[in-house]
Amino acid sequence: MDKTLIKGLALLEHVVMAGEPVSISELSREIGLTKSNIHRTLTSLQSAGYLLFDPTSRRYYPSWKLPQLGDVARAQFPFRRATMPFVEALSAALGESAHFALPSGDDVVFIANATPRTGSAAVMPDNHRLPSGDTAFGLALAAGDLPEGAERHGACVVLREHPLRQTFEVATPVLGVHGQVIGAFGISGPRARFDAALIELQEQRILAICDDVTRNIAGVVVPTGLSGDAA
Repeated sequence: MDKTLIKGLALLEHVVMAGEPVSISELSREIGLTKSNIHRTLTSLQSAGYLLFDPTSRRYYPSWKLPQLGDVARAQFPFRRATMPFVEALSAALGESAHFALPSGDDVVFIANATPRTGSAAVMPDNHRLPSGDTAFGLALAAGDLPEGAERHGACVVLREHPLRQTFEVATPVLGVHGQVIGAFGISGPRARFDAALIELQEQRILAICDDVTRNIAGVVVPTGLSGDAA
């Protein structure tokens, strides 16, 4: 592992997530590296165009290059390919249809879907769009009151029966490493198969596999305890 690269990425992440310009002293306290080490790394990031420096306050902040890169990466990210193995694993584990959905304005779009190999199933076509308030996958992405028939169980939203689709749904938000909402992950099935006694088990399995989804598409938090003073 290239410790210099990891150190630089960790510093860059701290500066971005700080929400305001930060000083070398503040970063030194947070990360545990010497000020000279941090100064060298920040200077390199500034030279590469990722950070800007305010000489008056002597603080660093992200350049416009970072959101530009983020926009390109977000537009090109293969969500379906990245999430499909986990959607299929959830469907196989619970014997129901499984889905990953992305927010899109006032809607959610079902990017990846898998149905169980046997028995009847709730079918959701790829790229199908539903109003966020009309599905547990949209309701799971926002705080606030839920419509009749929907319940919040910790991180999961359970929709016992959709009156038109005749399905039940259980969904949870997929969060990035800093808590930002990426999408929703969960299951749906025929209303006749809804079993309140199984909800806790279903939620546990959804949350467990959802953690894997987060690690796969959102990345792992870089440890802050980067000791040493290697250049």
